[in-house]
Amino acid sequence: MNQRNADVRELSVDGEKALYREALTTRLIDLLDRRGVVLFSSPPMTGKTALAELVCRAVVKRNHSKDVVVSFSVLGGSKNDDFKSLIKENCGVSYDDVLGWASQGSTVYFVVDEAQLLYRKGDADPQKYSTPFWEMVQETFSNPACNIRVLMLATYGAHPDYDLLSIPVDIPQELRLGVEELNFTPDEMKEYVDKLFLGRACLQGDDLEKFQSCLWRLTGGHIGYCVTAIGSLNEKFKSSRRSGSLPPSAETWIRLMEQALKHENHEDDSVFEALNRLIAVREGVKTLDSKEFEVLGRVLDGNVDRSDVVVKKCIRLGILVKTVEGKIEFSSAAMRRFVLTRCIGRIQRAQDRPSTLQVLMLRAFSAINYDNFLFTIREGLSSVDLVESAWIREFYIAVSCCTPSGISVSAADFGANFGSPGCIDFAVQCGDEIWGIELLRQSSDLEERNRCFAADGTYSSLQLSDYCLIDFRLDSAEDRELIAIDLAKYDKLFVVSYDAEMSSVQLRNGASTWNLRGLRFA
Repeated sequence: MNQRNADVRELSVDGEKALYREALTTRLIDLLDRRGVVLFSSPPMTGKTALAELVCRAVVKRNHSKDVVVSFSVLGGSKNDDFKSLIKENCGVSYDDVLGWASQGSTVYFVVDEAQLLYRKGDADPQKYSTPFWEMVQETFSNPACNIRVLMLATYGAHPDYDLLSIPVDIPQELRLGVEELNFTPDEMKEYVDKLFLGRACLQGDDLEKFQSCLWRLTGGHIGYCVTAIGSLNEKFKSSRRSGSLPPSAETWIRLMEQALKHENHEDDSVFEALNRLIAVREGVKTLDSKEFEVLGRVLDGNVDRSDVVVKKCIRLGILVKTVEGKIEFSSAAMRRFVLTRCIGRIQRAQDRPSTLQVLMLRAFSAINYDNFLFTIREGLSSVDLVESAWIREFYIAVSCCTPSGISVSAADFGANFGSPGCIDFAVQCGDEIWGIELLRQSSDLEERNRCFAADGTYSSLQLSDYCLIDFRLDSAEDRELIAIDLAKYDKLFVVSYDAEMSSVQLRNGASTWNLRGLRFA
């Protein structure tokens, strides 16, 4: 069995810190024994090579006397090598010898890494003179008595050439596995933290649970992201040891993870910066053009056309995933932040801080790009999810533009609805002051959301200096009288009234009315 370096650093397959992923390898070997052929296709840095090693290890560990493992990477040979010479060079045996062992009753497991280099490009013959390999794959499918098993692990990317590649053999969909099967499960991710995180000893009880929750939200179980995030933290641990200082505390580790989750830049954003340098990001997000990013921007706003070719491409690249419920979502919080940063761009922050929360509200709603909002919801105002997530995005940009870089603007997840369970929609920290902002639409749950700010309410632990509720209402004659009643009742309420064309937009509270766009409503 030919040994190779894993495609994800620090994902060990040997020793006391190894993750053997026995549930996955057992399931995969069982599938190979029943169906003969399995194809894994996923982006770079997803643990394919490590999985190849683990499968080989698991087959050998069974200690079946007639099992033979032939494992190699197609990258292992020279440019002009054909398939048969790759086997000879990597494994020291000839292809004909291997077929002879199978015909004599041995079960031969071919484990082929970087299998995309054997695909057919356009109408040409398969690459690497691999026709004998594909004939063997076809024979494995068509002959139930065949003693050959073939596991292929292929990498794909964003380069246009990838769209020209095809498999010469028809492999059923149920035997084509992707990044979602390669990702860590929550239990595997916890095992990885236990074995590989150097700062693990200071994380106990609730702190450990919170840290692991942050890592899962940030990475979605993506192996490359998990390894890179923990590797970034391990560098900090090593640095503290080299300097003779105490290692970071549990509070510091959790804060670093939480900062990577937020849609803003921080003084120490090392975890997110490390993720941003990954080839998985360079091959995915960073290669998309402006029109493709426009589609991803609509995903941020909850407006997804599942049949869109760009959406399908982004699922293939691991940028998006399709959930069991059929929803299209970003594959991880880190990927969402990559896309958000690209879509919004670098926000030019203000020079001076607003003196009060009311001043900030007036500045923000004067700065909102209402044409961009209308473009985002061009399908109409009937979708609550789409309208609310679009307001969250535009409001976040506006508040960030109207505050200096030293002020922290924390937002609910983009694509979420107003009043996300368990968290305030926006928190703005200005020095020692913290302002809380809750968003509503058409006065929905106004009384309940207002109670959250009471002395014994949900947000009491935030120790807010000030707060407000912002109610977005599509203008109608019958609603104007209700607005006046609500403004008189709730002294922290702002109402944003707008028409369907966004030609008129007004901001009101109990004391004043500001005409932000077009003519005043009657």
